[in-house]
Amino acid sequence: MTVQSFDELRKHLRGVELKPAGGQIEALRACKSAEEVKLIREAIRIAERAFLECRPLLKVGVTEKDVADELEWRMRRSGAECAAFPVIVAFGERAALPHARPTDRKLRPDEMILIDWGARFRGYNCDLTRVLFTGRIPQRFRARYKAVIEAQRRAILRIKHGASAAHVFDGALKSLKRHRLGNKFRHGLGHGVGLCVHEEPTLSARAKGILRAGMVVTVEPGVYFRGWGGIRVEDMVQVTRGGCRVLTGLPRDLESVAL
Repeated sequence: MTVQSFDELRKHLRGVELKPAGGQIEALRACKSAEEVKLIREAIRIAERAFLECRPLLKVGVTEKDVADELEWRMRRSGAECAAFPVIVAFGERAALPHARPTDRKLRPDEMILIDWGARFRGYNCDLTRVLFTGRIPQRFRARYKAVIEAQRRAILRIKHGASAAHVFDGALKSLKRHRLGNKFRHGLGHGVGLCVHEEPTLSARAKGILRAGMVVTVEPGVYFRGWGGIRVEDMVQVTRGGCRVLTGLPRDLESVAL
């Protein structure tokens, strides 16, 4: 709750003592009902459709702002209330910035494009990331992209009811270390998504939480190189009793990266 919301609530509840819930609300919201998962899946469907519609527009000369605006407009047109958060679009070396704000930077031949976006549908959010490449994909990009995909796959294999969040993170980190990329992974692996884009649990090295069936989390390993760019792939996963279910449907293979 924001300070503004707290002050507004206190103003309308005169004589009532308000005490902090100490994370109780966050804990209650961590596991999603079947209806909540249905709404999240619809948000994902809208976001994925908008992304696929925007792919043909990713041509040399288009700006980061052009792509971000077009993506948000297409999500709204497909039924979203709004973008779940400010769309991230970064070309070339700017993809090394995990939270890059779109600029007037124009797309050039033979460079990467990182897009992090999401839709909000009936109050529920999604959060996705894909990396694309214009022109011929160089070997260095191929190797690093494959390493990120492998790290994501190994982390997802560890997701199940009762698994520790830190254990899932460790799966991705160990995988990247095998490719000598561990020191280029500089953020958490993921987070819960629901009514807010960032909810419990957090998938990180220091996370204390235990995954429970019904949680919906992102899995988003990434590696970043100043002056070169960055590669991050983000999908949404539902924790189940026997493992997990990947909710996103966009392909992750190298063929899907090429424009």
